Amino acid sequence: MMHTVLPRIFLDIWQLGFLQRAFLAGLVVAAVCPAVGLFLVVRRLSLLGDCLAHVSLAGAALGLAVGVNANLGAMLAALGAATGLEYLRRAYGRQADLALAVTMAGGVGVAAVLTGLGRVNLTVVMGYLFGSLVAVNREELLLIAMIGGAVAVTLFVFYHKLFYLALDEEGARAAGIPAGPLSLCYLLLAGAAVSLTMRLVGALLLASLLTLPAACALALAQSFRQALLLSIAFAETATVAGLVLAYYLGTAPGGTIVLSAIGLLLLVLCFKPLMLYYRRRKQEGE
Repeated sequence: MMHTVLPRIFLDIWQLGFLQRAFLAGLVVAAVCPAVGLFLVVRRLSLLGDCLAHVSLAGAALGLAVGVNANLGAMLAALGAATGLEYLRRAYGRQADLALAVTMAGGVGVAAVLTGLGRVNLTVVMGYLFGSLVAVNREELLLIAMIGGAVAVTLFVFYHKLFYLALDEEGARAAGIPAGPLSLCYLLLAGAAVSLTMRLVGALLLASLLTLPAACALALAQSFRQALLLSIAFAETATVAGLVLAYYLGTAPGGTIVLSAIGLLLLVLCFKPLMLYYRRRKQEGE
């Protein structure tokens, strides 16, 4: 069966424009999200993705309600929420997780009110909730590529400072690193990554693409750089597999991508004891 399915996959991708755009957008998203998500996981801010996804959904709903581009509304809402989160995080200090809860509640409230008033097409909202293979048009693909490139360049330029900040924020301040502006810059990056991912994966499942590849990578990696590369590799694998399965099974792409990532995580967790055993035997042999 595999020898007939694979040629058909390549043929359909070659012929169908919406499928090409979905795969190109997926590859960009899968490169950016785990890179941002790994820093979130290390900083113990795994729920930030969920928070920004709910706010982005509210921004998209508001954009639809007032006749503005929904993707632009989602991005502006995510960037605004990221800025507000940095302020709330400093205000609450050790109870910084309250900032996430407050922001998430506001996003859900706005989305629920706009939907309840009938100002937003529910079919379109469902597309933002669960993602869609046919949702990405050429303009959105270009926007995703531009934002993804900007996020990647920023991560590359500030990699060492962000790494230091993720491991020890107080130590970074003591070392002269501008932790406040850098933390705000990073949250803005997370907001941009969330807004560009929502259209393809969906707001409800978006945070999974930020954290699941990082969970796979951290189970195997022996250094942060290795974890970064592995998380991107796992995300790309889960995204491609999820999009292929979603197309042929007729399932929601976001959910299929997430289930593919969970499958990879289960394989990693099963493989990890064997890898540790091999490493132990190798050390004993040396």
